[in-house]
Amino acid sequence: MPRSTPQVGQAFLAELMLVTWDPLLVVDSQTLCIVEHNPAASRLYGLSREELIGSDFGKRFSESRHVTDIFSQHRDYIPLRFQRGRGERHIPVEMNVRYFQEGGREYAAIALREITERLERERIDNESERKYQSLFEASPYPILIVNLQGMIVDANRCAQLHYGYEHEQLIRLEWANLDPTAGVLQFMPRPTMLGAREHRRSDGSGFIAEVMLSYFRLRGQSLILALVRDVTEHWRTFQQLQDSEARWRFAIEGHGDALLDWPLQADGSHYVSPALSVMLGYAPEDDIDLGAEGWQGRVHPDDRELLESAINAHYAGHEPIVQVEYRLRTQSGDYRWMALRAKVIEMRNRGHGRLIGAVRDIHEQRMRQLKEIGDRGRVFRLERM
Repeated sequence: MPRSTPQVGQAFLAELMLVTWDPLLVVDSQTLCIVEHNPAASRLYGLSREELIGSDFGKRFSESRHVTDIFSQHRDYIPLRFQRGRGERHIPVEMNVRYFQEGGREYAAIALREITERLERERIDNESERKYQSLFEASPYPILIVNLQGMIVDANRCAQLHYGYEHEQLIRLEWANLDPTAGVLQFMPRPTMLGAREHRRSDGSGFIAEVMLSYFRLRGQSLILALVRDVTEHWRTFQQLQDSEARWRFAIEGHGDALLDWPLQADGSHYVSPALSVMLGYAPEDDIDLGAEGWQGRVHPDDRELLESAINAHYAGHEPIVQVEYRLRTQSGDYRWMALRAKVIEMRNRGHGRLIGAVRDIHEQRMRQLKEIGDRGRVFRLERM
């Protein structure tokens, strides 16, 4: 192969300027001889100018068949080829090619860009994606990938089984097909959780689900990962507890008693039914924000120690139930006698107990008893006289 460098004119210089930032080779299209290159090409191959000029460009390819594709088809872009450097080092590159005529011969100006780092990033991304896919498919919970417009773009196997759709069917659905209560702008405020509500399967059956949402970007697109948790059994249990509580409250309050749900810890929330406010002559709406100290302040000073002792005796296991009579201050400033029957219920999921029971107005009964005691005393005195 000839090792002489041809004289090139303005056309060559113009093409050289277009690709000067990358390693550049000028190759004779017929002989495949490298007739010119820039310093960046020497650095890429690890070869001196004397070693590159006049050498066979075809021998720079890891596979020689690739070089004929370039010149026989006059391709102007080659996405990935491996070039041989010093010491048989293989260098991944992509190429941009421009062809030009000079002195009756055709030459190719070839700009090479090393893509080692890009391939490594792609390898890491592909590995991460494989790990993600493994976790995605192995999840025991249904997981769906949704775009901000509410279209499902991916679903794991558990989601397919849970909703009764094949993968191809799911990714053509909108989120509203699974969650009928979802609005058009469901995901625009970027919520992190969708509360318990009914979801629909392909056969029309429903189940109650909570959905945890997280947001990410993939290939320039904003997406949502939706993890679905079937809480149907928990919801049914909760409904049954609510129904039982409603029946219990109706049964107690239907007999004219007031309900008491009191925490044994000072920082717990308490409940006193409106019936007790009515018994004392207060408007129930005025007692809504009445705190624990407010209710305790209505207990007659002489009865506070008695009430506390009865509760402590039960809590310590000395008495099976709290049963005590005490006085509460009314709206007019007088006191009425009340009877409390209650029991401490241990809340396992809360780590503490609550005093739950009923309060009954026994004022009239107590007044009659006191009157009878007074009458018997007068009769006894009269008999003695």
